[in-house]
Amino acid sequence: MNDPNYVTDLKKNIRQQLDTASAAHAALFKMNDYKKQVKDALPPGIDDAALERILSKDEVWLKLKAASDQALKEDSQTVAAARARIRQAMIEESRAREAVAEGRAKAGDRPEKK
Repeated sequence: MNDPNYVTDLKKNIRQQLDTASAAHAALFKMNDYKKQVKDALPPGIDDAALERILSKDEVWLKLKAASDQALKEDSQTVAAARARIRQAMIEESRAREAVAEGRAKAGDRPEKK
């Protein structure tokens, strides 16, 4: 797990996760703000179901929702990429330990990339 490429990949992924999480948070904040604006413009006492029906036909709301969904999707993909990279590194390390145990390699040898 001390492979410099692995560490660099994880650092890059952390930055991507921060960026995508920030974008998702900003999109959700805009949605909540717009929802409040729409609710304040409606007559008092309107229930949430009616508000949702109104928003489901609102063009601005639909664009905000699409942006939020996209940001959340990108965030999930970034996390999945990190998990896949970590899993790959663990498998590589396990194979390297096996190779050392079987005498096919010495400790500290770097596996050749294919």
